[in-house]
Amino acid sequence: MLLLLLNASSIIEPQKASAQVSVGFQVFYDQMSPYGSWVNYPEYGYAWIPNASVGFSPYSTGGHWVFTQFGWMWVSDYPWGWAAFHYGSWYMDPMYGWMWIPGYEWAPAWVVWSSAPGYYGWAPIGPRVNVNVVINGGYRIPANQWVYVPAKYIASPDISRYYGPRTNNTALIQKSTIINNTYVDNSTHVTYVKGPDRNEVQKVTGQNIEPAAVKAMDKPGERVSKNEVEIYRPHVTKEAAGNNQVAPKKVVELQDVKAAQEHQEINNQKQAEPKAAPSKQQVQPKQPPHQNEQQKKQKPKDSGPNPKTMQQPVHPQYDYALKQESQSNQIKSSVVPKQNMMPMKSQVAKNSTGTEIAKNRAQMVKQSPNKKMVATYQEQTVANSKQQTQVQKQAVISEQKQESGFQSPAKKQAPEVKKKSPKE
Repeated sequence: MLLLLLNASSIIEPQKASAQVSVGFQVFYDQMSPYGSWVNYPEYGYAWIPNASVGFSPYSTGGHWVFTQFGWMWVSDYPWGWAAFHYGSWYMDPMYGWMWIPGYEWAPAWVVWSSAPGYYGWAPIGPRVNVNVVINGGYRIPANQWVYVPAKYIASPDISRYYGPRTNNTALIQKSTIINNTYVDNSTHVTYVKGPDRNEVQKVTGQNIEPAAVKAMDKPGERVSKNEVEIYRPHVTKEAAGNNQVAPKKVVELQDVKAAQEHQEINNQKQAEPKAAPSKQQVQPKQPPHQNEQQKKQKPKDSGPNPKTMQQPVHPQYDYALKQESQSNQIKSSVVPKQNMMPMKSQVAKNSTGTEIAKNRAQMVKQSPNKKMVATYQEQTVANSKQQTQVQKQAVISEQKQESGFQSPAKKQAPEVKKKSPKE
């Protein structure tokens, strides 16, 4: 019997040692570096600024509340949440934003709780602030650092959807009462605020709130299931005084961190801006590949002349009411010499050729959207061309008659009568 007890004690003792692993701040410095920047803050020493999105707020962004045997515990969605929300404290710098100051003591959440009619509220406790001072009203937290939510959503996994606007915080704070429901961990002698009472939350939500069991993990991380929360929560010890080897491997200047945050904010704003919709001219319907290939092979068609905007050809006008002399002079100036008339004849012949006119008409009918107007215009052009050709032919014949001395029959008969009368 004694042998069995000894064997049992030897088995149990290593398990306690593994659960109570001790680490120093170097674990924080190494594990948190990939997710943010370590800076040397004048008042608190090494502080960590997360690479979080714009508008980040501790115990508000990326997480929710789970009721455990230790009270209400903040379960974070960040891979570094096991450290930053359960050790140390958060400080809001007006220039550089939220930064985390490492600490030695573990808690389900280092926050202060309050209740207002229909609401629960909480806010992070600042560095070097004792919990007893907070619950006794000796520590004033700025109004914009509080988070309020309707009481019925306190246990919701999507609690961030129900946060009230922080512009209402001042009015809610005036109606709020600090919750002094504390928990004392006898193993570590640490006191923290548990949060709203379980029975009260069950009445408000109408749900049965069962405490989830908190279990230790052997490596950094956090995991939550239905009835338990696994989290890495080692015992953090203080390093020996004067040990300069315990420090972040890379420390960034504060002004460099600010420049990086501003650059990230600009990028986030660009990504959040809605993209301009393409204009109608830019939007082109997708076509099958064979249609695109056919369009490339085909030559672009000319739209053709527009009958409405085309200028009608100007033809010389002939006034047949003029006297014979003025008509003759006008004809001579336009017809003689013959070499000057040759281009006109060729041009008239070309324009009046039936084959050319038919070709031009067929082409214009194909190209023009209004076939009737094009046809009418071609008919008018052919008629004018024929009229011009007939007038020019008459002018040439008249000139040839004048040169050969030909006279009209009326004028030729008159002299013959005058010549015969004296002989008789």
